[in-house]
Amino acid sequence: MDWNLVRKELFKNYKKELCLWIGIVLLLGISLFLFMREYQNFTANLQKLKRIETSYYSQYQEIMKLKEELKRVNLNATQKMLITPFSGVFDLKDINRAFFEVKALTQGEDHFLVIKELTLLEGKEKNDDNPKLKIDGEIVIFMNGGS
Repeated sequence: MDWNLVRKELFKNYKKELCLWIGIVLLLGISLFLFMREYQNFTANLQKLKRIETSYYSQYQEIMKLKEELKRVNLNATQKMLITPFSGVFDLKDINRAFFEVKALTQGEDHFLVIKELTLLEGKEKNDDNPKLKIDGEIVIFMNGGS
């Protein structure tokens, strides 16, 4: 069998059908490639949405507690703020004690500590090798002025 003759006859009689078939195969391949790319984007977006929904529902109880607390806030109540300057030096030899002393300043519901300057002081005396932490700031106290 002469393959050159077969090829010539095919191109002569079926050139239009061959080009159409190659075009259809290329179009199918391109559309399949685009479909796979869109499918990957869709599944990625679907996973992100699922993650967001699960994180929302896992925090739903906390959100409801926050909404209940916000309902109890009286926006017409007046608050007075009392600001007192604070300067403290904490010995870092016992770091736990220093931590709990600072934590005690900030634990109240109606007051908090505003730190303006934090300085680490090296031992300036000859016998004092312990570093100290100096905190300068303000203690802000909220007082109810009535409703």
